[in-house]
Amino acid sequence: MSGAGICQNLRMIKRIFVLVVSLVAAASTAQAGVYSEFEQRIRENVIKPFALDIGGLVGATGFAPVRPLGTLHPSVKIVAAVQNKPDKDNLVLRDSGITTFGIPMAEAAIGLPFNLDLVAHGFKVQNLSILGGGVRWCAFKSGLTTKFIPSIGVSAFGDRIDFSAFEASHLGLNAMATWDLPFVAPYIGVGYDATNLKVQSATTTSGSTIIPNTAVQGLSETATGSRFIAGAELKLVFFTLNGGAMLLHGNQGYFVSTGLQF
Repeated sequence: MSGAGICQNLRMIKRIFVLVVSLVAAASTAQAGVYSEFEQRIRENVIKPFALDIGGLVGATGFAPVRPLGTLHPSVKIVAAVQNKPDKDNLVLRDSGITTFGIPMAEAAIGLPFNLDLVAHGFKVQNLSILGGGVRWCAFKSGLTTKFIPSIGVSAFGDRIDFSAFEASHLGLNAMATWDLPFVAPYIGVGYDATNLKVQSATTTSGSTIIPNTAVQGLSETATGSRFIAGAELKLVFFTLNGGAMLLHGNQGYFVSTGLQF
C-alpha cells in the first residue's frame, strides 16, 4: 500500500474513533439523569428487577473477543453496553419514562504471561460512579492450521456501583469463542451476573410533603441473570472497532467499543 493510502486509512480511523468517542460522551452525560427518580419510585418489590438491569449492563461491558494481548502489551478502550428498554418488572425506569439506556466504560488492560490479561474499567458522571476490573484468560488459542476452530476464553469481573440513592456490588462471569480471521474476528459469548443492590435513600409523599421512606431505606436484594452476545471486531494496525447484538436476561441490546491495542 502506498504512503498516501496509509495516510488516508489512518485519517478514516481517526474520524471513526472521534465519532464513537463523541457518541459515548453524549451517552455518558445522558445517563446522569436516568436514575434521577430512583428515590421516589423505589419500592421493596422492584429492587431486584432494577438490580438485574443495571448489573446486566455493567457485566456486558466485560465482553471482549478472545485475543490475548501478549506479555506487557497494553490496550485502552471506550466500551458501551446499551439495553433497548427496561425489564418488564423494572418499574423504577419504566414509570420514569426511560426507554433505551446504557452504561459506557473507560477500559485499560495489560497482557500477562500464560495468555492472561489484567483489566481495569470505570465510569463516573455527576453522582453515578462505577469502578472495577477483572482477569481474562485465553484457554485455547487457534493457530495457523486451525483457523476454523475458535479460540476459547473466560473472564471474571468485580465491580462497585455508587449512586446518591443506592450502592451495588457486581460479579460477572463470561465465556467467549472467537474466530481470529485476517482483520476481523467474529465472536459469540455468554455471561452471568450476580448483583447485590442496597437502597441508601428512598422517599414517599404525605399530602404535598416529601418524607423519607424508612420502610425501604437500607433494604437490599441480589439479582442474577444471563447475557448472550454475537458480533465482530475489526482490527487495523493498532486500532480496534467492535460491535455486537446482545440479549440481556431476555431483553435486546447492543455493544460497541473502540480503542488502541499495542
